[in-house]
Amino acid sequence: MSTQEPISNKENSRIVWGFEVLKGTEMLKLIVFIGILAIPYVYYSHVADKKHRESEKVKNELKELRAEYITLKSQIVGQNKQSDVAKRLKDKGLTPIQEAPIDLNQEPD
Repeated sequence: MSTQEPISNKENSRIVWGFEVLKGTEMLKLIVFIGILAIPYVYYSHVADKKHRESEKVKNELKELRAEYITLKSQIVGQNKQSDVAKRLKDKGLTPIQEAPIDLNQEPD
């Protein structure tokens, strides 16, 4: 078995506590590479936050509209009761009929 040395560029690096420490241009290349990767990461995190805020805004608006719908529906149902309709039409001179209507299409017996 042959012993192989770890692959590293001896001129540009040294090992401290088991980690390879880079010199000059190698360090600069690594920093530029990490910086280039950080730009889309930050951008997409901002985009995701914006979408989340818009989603929460729409959810809150939906809750408000649902509450308004339920309120209006209960008011309309309350106003369409026969007693309420009779009260509103009494001012106009209309009263509910007291006897059943006659069917004109029915043949006499």
